[in-house]
Amino acid sequence: MKKVFAFTLTLLLAFTFALGFGSAALAQGELQNASFEEAGDNGLPANWDTYDWNQRTPADGKAATFTLLTDSGAKDGKSYMKITAPDPNDARLRGQMKVESKTKYKISAWAKTEGVPEDAKCGANISLDGSTVTSLDIKGTSTEWKELVYYFDSATFDKITVTLGIGGYFKSSKGTVYFDDVKVEKVTEVPAGAVFFVAGSNNPAPAASTTSTNGSGMNPVVIIVIAIVALIIIGGIVYFFYMKSKAAILNEEPKNELNEEADEEPREDLDDKVEEAKDDEDDEDSML
Repeated sequence: MKKVFAFTLTLLLAFTFALGFGSAALAQGELQNASFEEAGDNGLPANWDTYDWNQRTPADGKAATFTLLTDSGAKDGKSYMKITAPDPNDARLRGQMKVESKTKYKISAWAKTEGVPEDAKCGANISLDGSTVTSLDIKGTSTEWKELVYYFDSATFDKITVTLGIGGYFKSSKGTVYFDDVKVEKVTEVPAGAVFFVAGSNNPAPAASTTSTNGSGMNPVVIIVIAIVALIIIGGIVYFFYMKSKAAILNEEPKNELNEEADEEPREDLDDKVEEAKDDEDDEDSML
């Protein structure tokens, strides 16, 4: 019984470790440094990089500036980002993350603007790298933080790059924008009328497609939990049959002992009769 228990306990510990590992692996799929609290060696948020159209093509105007601020103006925490485009530009902060394929996601971020023309093609916005589709934007000058939201379907992709910026593809704009507290989360529904984009395409998808299976397969953590439960059941069954077979063996032992005693008794009687017969023969011989 001890061996069976030890074996079952070992398997349970192994699956528990796997469950923790699976949860950690999922955590690695989150957008890293989403509130910009950690600075990299270049003074910008760690795990983020920049895209600046005018820096690549100086003839179109002055390059943008990207600044990590640590004053009291943050929406969340102590740090937030500032992007200034002195000339019309497509300037963005980019962060890459892992995603599950065939899954719907919601990206949200808080933004403020300063000096973005009301007639600009695109003010502060959220998008995905490689996409011409942006969230609803913020223009003008806004002293209060406003939330931007962007929905997308990952399609066949397992990695995407979130972008926060001013302007966009063929939508150059100028001014200053601020960003903080970015979040990416899986969703099963997309609100009617929301900006909804399917990764790999360049056109907004109809938000009427509101349901999703959240991936082509079951969540790996759920699979591990099911495996643990199955293991416990199997361990219980093994233990039950082990105890049942042990009880049967113990019940057989007294019967065997009784059979052996029963076999010994007739042999003892036969031996006594043989001895008596020999004694009789000896007595007869002595009389003759």
